[in-house]
Amino acid sequence: MKNIKEQYRRALIYLKRTHGKTIAWIADKGACSHRHIQGVLSDKEKKGIGGDAGERIASAFGMTYADMLSFGQWIIDDHDPEQWVPPLRGLMTGRHTAKGSLTGNIASESTSNIASGQPILQKVPVISWVRAGGWQDVHEQFHPDDADDWIHTTATSHPRAFALVVKGDSMEPLFLEGETIIVDPGREAMNGNYIIAKNGDNEATFKQLVVDGPNVYLRPLNTELYKQWDMTGVEFRIIGVVVAKEQRY
Repeated sequence: MKNIKEQYRRALIYLKRTHGKTIAWIADKGACSHRHIQGVLSDKEKKGIGGDAGERIASAFGMTYADMLSFGQWIIDDHDPEQWVPPLRGLMTGRHTAKGSLTGNIASESTSNIASGQPILQKVPVISWVRAGGWQDVHEQFHPDDADDWIHTTATSHPRAFALVVKGDSMEPLFLEGETIIVDPGREAMNGNYIIAKNGDNEATFKQLVVDGPNVYLRPLNTELYKQWDMTGVEFRIIGVVVAKEQRY
């Protein structure tokens, strides 16, 4: 998608400049040609770079491919790059900037459900999107037979955590239909987080939370096919924050 190419390009331009890296260095990290990287950085050619090369370059800057797209969109939206927060950082609180520094501490027992030391393996239910829409209204014990399935995760230890199977293509390319996401209903939603929300419909919806001053939006990642929702002044409920995407075989 054109938008994805631009997101990656804008992120790479910023990282190249702030880290003082050359095109040759980036090409070496991505195991691709000098000319290809020139095309990726050019606002005329806008060559795409995905797959293994895109992941390798992102990793060289201490990021993931998903981080690059999120960060690039943040820049496109004219936000301060130093205020960007990666949307999926399951075991830490604080701000991880594009320069790779983390301000803040590992989540303490008083501020998080994640304990220090070894990650806690938890079994969470895979539920339907309709059930997710009323999740905060359900307080009784969740029995094994009530779930569509169960999945193990270390991304959260919240006792009410749950999992959903992605539907549709509105959150592509980071979240594909059929993939499983883990949701923490106790985590505070921050600008840039991927969230599960409900605004009156029976089913919950999966979007990226965007807070721009007094304005609030719910944004799909596939902006070529779907428009963002302007939720400014609209009452809606955040059911939980997506903290991980789990592979299932």
